[in-house]
Amino acid sequence: MTKRAKVLEAMEIHFLQQWHDLSDPAAEEALYDVVSMRRFAGVDLGNAPVPDETTICKFRHLLEQHSLGEKIFDDVKAHLQEKGVSIGTCFALANIFVHKKQLTRLAGA
Repeated sequence: MTKRAKVLEAMEIHFLQQWHDLSDPAAEEALYDVVSMRRFAGVDLGNAPVPDETTICKFRHLLEQHSLGEKIFDDVKAHLQEKGVSIGTCFALANIFVHKKQLTRLAGA
């Protein structure tokens, strides 16, 4: 995987964290458990493992250190709005509910 591809994967994981309110450990776990999240982030378990929570944390801190996370997120949101796509709180909350329900089912609770 090229360095550019790794950065893109890390950014997509960061988006998933924001949209689904996931901590670093929860993001790692969700990438193993939820196929649609792996597809979005471009994670292929046949080629490489999911980035671990420390890697996810380091990338998030790098974005925070350079004040990039919010700027990039706002740019993506503006781009999506130009295309007629809106990601609102209700959408995010619905996905969080479904995701948590899937994780609970997988845990056998």
